[in-house]
Amino acid sequence: MRRCPRHLIGRNNDGHGDGDRDAILCVVGDWFAYARDRRYPLPDFPDAAGGGCANLADAAWAKGDIACLRELVDLEGSVGRVRYDCSSSSSGGGGDGGGQPQAPWTIEMSTLPWREGVPLLRAGECELQFENSGERDQGSGGGKENIRLASMRWGEDVWEVLECSMDSSSLRSLFGTTGPWARL
Repeated sequence: MRRCPRHLIGRNNDGHGDGDRDAILCVVGDWFAYARDRRYPLPDFPDAAGGGCANLADAAWAKGDIACLRELVDLEGSVGRVRYDCSSSSSGGGGDGGGQPQAPWTIEMSTLPWREGVPLLRAGECELQFENSGERDQGSGGGKENIRLASMRWGEDVWEVLECSMDSSSLRSLFGTTGPWARL
């Protein structure tokens, strides 16, 4: 039976107040996908042909409202890899949680072409909050307590962790962090 690679799924959902954006981050092995929605609330164009972003964009174009048009199409979908320096750990790299990221979180493809080749995360932008789940890890002899990732803080936003199969050591290696509120 093939084992599912280690994974992490986090969501930033602050609601739809002024300037808020929804986003999701998925990490599987050493690959990541990041999606960020446009800002809300969407602009109002009473003379738009109908609902939907395409009709709003057409109305903004017809009125010559370039700033509004840019806001409407300002959303992102990016895919990339976390690269590890295998020499810094005896457990190896290549996405197995060993080593430290050497060029962490590099975007390889994006709906925003200027984001390609640059890091998704930069030093000092991400913190991890771990907590004890109150359960015992039966896979490691039953005596070790399970520590799970409770949340992530990235910039100004606190991200909800929807699912995570990585242990705290793998997460610290993935993000290059230490401590309970581990700062990158």
